[in-house]
Amino acid sequence: MMMEELFNVTALLNSLKRLWWIPALTLLAGVFFSINLCNKLPKVYQASTLILVEPQKIPLNYVKPIVSTTIDNRIKTIQQQVTSRSRIETIINERNLFPGLRDRVPMEDLVAQVTRGIRLEVRGTSTFKIYYEDRDPNIAALVANAVAELFITENVNARTKEARSTTLFLEQQLEATKTELERQEGLITNFNRLHMSELPQQRDLNFQMLEGYRARLSTTMDAISKEEDRKILLQTQVAELPTTGMAIGQTAVTDLETKRQRLVELRSQFTDQHPEVVLLKRQISELEKEFAAQDSDPAKTGDPNAQPSTTISLREQQLRSQIGDVLVRIKDLNREAERVRSLVADYEGRVANAPQNEQELLTLRRDYDILQQSYLALLRNKTEAEMAESLEQERQGEQFIVLDKAVPAARPYKPNLNQIMAFGTAMGLLSGIVLALLFDIVMPKFRTEDELLSAYGIPVLVSIPAIVSSDSQSKVKSRRRLLVRTGILAALLVAAAIYGLMRG
Repeated sequence: MMMEELFNVTALLNSLKRLWWIPALTLLAGVFFSINLCNKLPKVYQASTLILVEPQKIPLNYVKPIVSTTIDNRIKTIQQQVTSRSRIETIINERNLFPGLRDRVPMEDLVAQVTRGIRLEVRGTSTFKIYYEDRDPNIAALVANAVAELFITENVNARTKEARSTTLFLEQQLEATKTELERQEGLITNFNRLHMSELPQQRDLNFQMLEGYRARLSTTMDAISKEEDRKILLQTQVAELPTTGMAIGQTAVTDLETKRQRLVELRSQFTDQHPEVVLLKRQISELEKEFAAQDSDPAKTGDPNAQPSTTISLREQQLRSQIGDVLVRIKDLNREAERVRSLVADYEGRVANAPQNEQELLTLRRDYDILQQSYLALLRNKTEAEMAESLEQERQGEQFIVLDKAVPAARPYKPNLNQIMAFGTAMGLLSGIVLALLFDIVMPKFRTEDELLSAYGIPVLVSIPAIVSSDSQSKVKSRRRLLVRTGILAALLVAAAIYGLMRG
């Protein structure tokens, strides 16, 4: 109960006023400890390089860049490549880092140490910084600049490689599409050759030809019908001739009719200059001359009563000759009808096959058009890729440029003096306050009327002042002077340590 009653704000404030020297000493001790800690901790220096992402020099309307990844992703990718074991080992060997440790420490540990010291900070979309920490400020600047050079080189190589890969891919696709396009062209050419007379564009012409041949077939059939009627009529006339007057030259008449039919057949196969045609014409001419002579000289028959028979024979001869001519014409017309029927069937097949051929040709042309559009698009993309590749090779594309090279730092980056001093001062002051308060809590005393009144609530009637002898007063003064001198000396030591630390 006594402890709780004495633990109040008034008592605490009175204790701090009376024991102010305890927080002061712990404060000085904290400052001194912080300074000593800063001196003993290893100094780490930081160097930084500022790199600018310079955009493409040629306007985007003329040359479209191939690399479309964002700057953050590209920097992260390049960082993985730069911080790889092979790249860091190259930096260590070329810059002669850790000369005394390379023979005693595995290279993996040295590479890990360098990798831990590298830090990257992206600022916006156009700049980023590369940091490197090391105990040697010169090595820190050297490694930072080396890493920056690797970033620039890797960026150029990556962009050039990506542009080249894109160009090669488009070339392969273009060649494959060209081969397929030529194959499709061959299919269309073969289709047109195989269906030359059945193509859709010839449908109207085929229909007109079909109608013409149909009309011609109808005309030919009408002519055949008329010739058949004429043949029947002539045969009827021959049948109606008198049977008593069979001509003396009936055999000659039959022979003449046969030769005339044979002549018609030969003329349909050969020209008039053919030997058989010439011989047959001469024989027919001789027979006609004999019949003409018989008509002009009836006495040559040897029978004065033969005139009527000769007349009837000539009539029969004429009728039979006409029948022979009709038969020849009927035969020619039938042959012509068969030929026209074949043409009609052929053109009917052409007209009937036109829709199916049109559909197949449309399918072939649609595939050809799709391939042609793909080929043109690939050709356009290949041209753009070649321009972009040339742009990257000539260093006209997006590049990394060093704005501020890393220089050796004049002051260490670690340990942070301000933070350590602030922490040591705060801890020293706080520990002094706690000690002062604990001193009064552990050894409680009533030193004023207010403390007694707040503890028990009883008013103080009389107070007797302390009676101090001269010896006691001199001892108190001596202790105070010693305390002041000690504080001044400690303050001077702390100030000297701070000055030395700042200069170091």
